[in-house]
Amino acid sequence: MRKLWVIPFLFMGSWAHAQDFRAGVIAAVNGSQLDGDGLSGYNKPGMYAGLFVARDFQPQWYWQLELAYSGKGSQRVLRPDNLDEGPWLRLSMHYIDIPFTVHYRYLENWHFHAGLGMNFLVNFNYRDLRLFTLNTDFRRWETAMHLGTTYELTPKIKATARFSYSMLSVDPNGPPVPFFALLQRGAFNNVLSLGIRYQLRG
Repeated sequence: MRKLWVIPFLFMGSWAHAQDFRAGVIAAVNGSQLDGDGLSGYNKPGMYAGLFVARDFQPQWYWQLELAYSGKGSQRVLRPDNLDEGPWLRLSMHYIDIPFTVHYRYLENWHFHAGLGMNFLVNFNYRDLRLFTLNTDFRRWETAMHLGTTYELTPKIKATARFSYSMLSVDPNGPPVPFFALLQRGAFNNVLSLGIRYQLRG
């Protein structure tokens, strides 16, 4: 089963060698939280690392497909006044993210993008010193939306910032989330990423 993850990499590699396609690598740092777990703040750090392919479809527009590991989750900052908040001290969630985004060249160096992603939860673990029984029935697949911007430092290197949010609950059996109380129950990944994209070819 694990060998199936090789297929998307081979597929992206074949695209990267096609004419008019650009390919590269991504390295970023995530700050994440899980809306709905009773905690707040982008306190859980994680890595975002993978590959991308991109292609222009208009002079000012191009699309981009990525395949990357993304560390998400939630973490409580211990203070005397928050000992009873949240179901865990630290939740680590390990995803394979597959975002598809459309980019607009607003200025020569500034680009903006938006898109959707299908992300697969490979594994998760948590720390809870109070030995509570936790609801850990997380969905394996996450549907997420993405909004972001990139700044072109050189023709091959771009600095990037992105906001990502679950469109559907990743924990459907959890308590109602205030913002989504009329629509959904559960928990939603809320992630800010800052990083670098390096173009290998194209």
